[in-house]
Amino acid sequence: MQLNWDSSGTQHGTYSSIPTSAIQQLNQTWVQNHNAASYFNGSELVSGGNNQYGSAWVSTLQTISTFHASFDFEFGGNASAQGLTFCIQNTGTSAVGSSGGGYGYAGISNSAALVIGLSNKTGVSTGGGTPSPGNSTSPVDMTTGDLMHCTLSYSGTTLNMTITDQITGNTFSKSYTVNIPSAVGASTAYVGFTASTSSNGNNCQAYVANLNFGP
Repeated sequence: MQLNWDSSGTQHGTYSSIPTSAIQQLNQTWVQNHNAASYFNGSELVSGGNNQYGSAWVSTLQTISTFHASFDFEFGGNASAQGLTFCIQNTGTSAVGSSGGGYGYAGISNSAALVIGLSNKTGVSTGGGTPSPGNSTSPVDMTTGDLMHCTLSYSGTTLNMTITDQITGNTFSKSYTVNIPSAVGASTAYVGFTASTSSNGNNCQAYVANLNFGP
């Protein structure tokens, strides 16, 4: 792949090649815990059994004072419980939370997490508390099994999120006020995901892939 740019600000004109030395790639050596497993260029966080929970972390610390991020995710199986989180934490690459309503996140201290629930609700949790997502994702329906794409930008005070259903094209956007460096206790942290299933059999398979993270 070759990247090019046009200084005219339009999509016409002469394009100049961007040198590969100017392109940075996130080190995506993953550490998976408990029920999580490697899955192509990402992770299967849970596989659909009762009371499962798992986490997956990029193995190197990332700067989290301000950032842009994107990733793909998908809920398979009998997808009605529970969900996943995009999590930033300073506990370590072995960090993993609890099953059920813990979303694989509850219990991870020094952390902040964007919660994406199969209740079709999102929210932000900090400090390893039990997530309670309350913002409807309508018209995006997490239970369809469609591939979803999530984009994030963090200014230092506000986390902006957009989720797009890659099949229907439906989108949902929300902004959250959160002090992530204060929640994790540092300006660098581990970035990754957690997920869980419930005990009632209405459980999801949760997949994440194609994480991009940078300034």
